[in-house]
Amino acid sequence: MGRRSMLGAMATLFAVPACAPRAPEAPLAPRPASGVDMLVAGVRPIAKDRALYPVPGRPDRSAIYDDAMAVLVLLRQGRRREAGAVLAALADAQLPDGAIPFNVSLTTEPANPYVRTGALAWVGYAAVEYLESAKGGADRDAIIAMAHRLAAFLLARRIDALPDPRARLVTGGRGVYRYEIASGALRESFVDGERDWVATEHNVDAFFFLRALGRISEQRAYASAADEIAASLVAGAWSEREGQLARGVTAEGVDAICALDGASWGGLMLLARGDRARAERSFSTADARYASSSTRVPHARGHKPYARGPLIESYALRSQTGGRFASAMWDDFATVWPEGSAGVALLAARLGRRDRAKEILARLDALRGADGSLPTATDAIPTELDTSPSIAGTAWCELVRHELEGGVGIWI
Repeated sequence: MGRRSMLGAMATLFAVPACAPRAPEAPLAPRPASGVDMLVAGVRPIAKDRALYPVPGRPDRSAIYDDAMAVLVLLRQGRRREAGAVLAALADAQLPDGAIPFNVSLTTEPANPYVRTGALAWVGYAAVEYLESAKGGADRDAIIAMAHRLAAFLLARRIDALPDPRARLVTGGRGVYRYEIASGALRESFVDGERDWVATEHNVDAFFFLRALGRISEQRAYASAADEIAASLVAGAWSEREGQLARGVTAEGVDAICALDGASWGGLMLLARGDRARAERSFSTADARYASSSTRVPHARGHKPYARGPLIESYALRSQTGGRFASAMWDDFATVWPEGSAGVALLAARLGRRDRAKEILARLDALRGADGSLPTATDAIPTELDTSPSIAGTAWCELVRHELEGGVGIWI
């Protein structure tokens, strides 16, 4: 971590006479740690030319979404070798069907088969940026192969049949955690198997990944799939009443719950495909409906992930947590979610509201730790949010800041 050095070598040239002693100089304050400092310091070598980011507080695992977001920051800091080491480690973890577990094991224990298509799309997008950043690299061929296999996994999970409301969209992935009460105690279990619901967030991720992969590979099929995903989201998930894309789509129809990502990330997708009117509407929704503060950190301002509905959707889990979570609703709950807030800032910047984007980032600085990290959220909600340092959230803010300072943005 960089520190400012003390000036001393020239002091004797400007010494004052003994009859007029000057007051001692105050030492220069150390530069506050930034999110970049945290992300550069946090990468952990796991083998020769291989590295990953352990989940804060969980050194036994690495979340692939965190890894992908950190790679995007490393590339913008000119650290392509470290970025390649992370991507190569993810390529090593890729399964025969093209998926990568949501959490990669950093021990000898096998990874849980939980898979989410949105996280896979982010890994693929980070791989594309790596490949575009320069030619060469020790593991370039492995990273190219990983990107194509990720795309194949996503495309194999599109629903093709009409009039299914999920048609042409990518389903969620594999595995789910369920909660039940047994003998008066809460029990968590993992249930393997394909997930047939469609999340707007995952499909926005897939849109940007497939569009980028189509650009660098010159394979029109990827770009066409991206266009179809975007068109299907607008046709099936856009709510004129809510002013945003809904959280997702099931076989029965649209999921009525609205999430911040549907407004912010959804707005970025809408703008990318030339639908500025809906993008503007989405920004207005995101910045107003989800605006939030924190009772724990008085000066922090930002946005929360949901605006309505129960904090905890599982009845079994909700009934066992007790206290304020037993019946708490998002409508009345105040928390700041830096990752989501940064998404709103990026949409603001792309729409020309640069001052608002800078304001959003500045207000998150009240949450920054001594190491430069930002928390997942200001308030913990069982199975939903925690207050631990967030690699992805910290990376998101640094990526938006980089673009505001004239650097290359993501999802271009």
